[in-house]
Amino acid sequence: MEDVTPANIKQFFSVAPPTPASATAGEERYRTISRENKRWHTDKIMSRFGISALDGPCKNALNITAKVVVELRQEAQRSRRS
Repeated sequence: MEDVTPANIKQFFSVAPPTPASATAGEERYRTISRENKRWHTDKIMSRFGISALDGPCKNALNITAKVVVELRQEAQRSRRS
């Protein structure tokens, strides 16, 4: 769990989702990060794994991940407009 840090999560998402090198790259990145945002949202985690997933030892890691993915989505949204 100690490896789940904002910096590590950002690094992962900077290389993990494939992004085409085209005019639509910003839009594609935004769509990809939006999907991840929904996947890692705390409500989705609770519905998938139960409320105990947010109370146990994973709580901090899940909260950090959800927060960082929201930040990445906001960044992707701004960059797709540029």
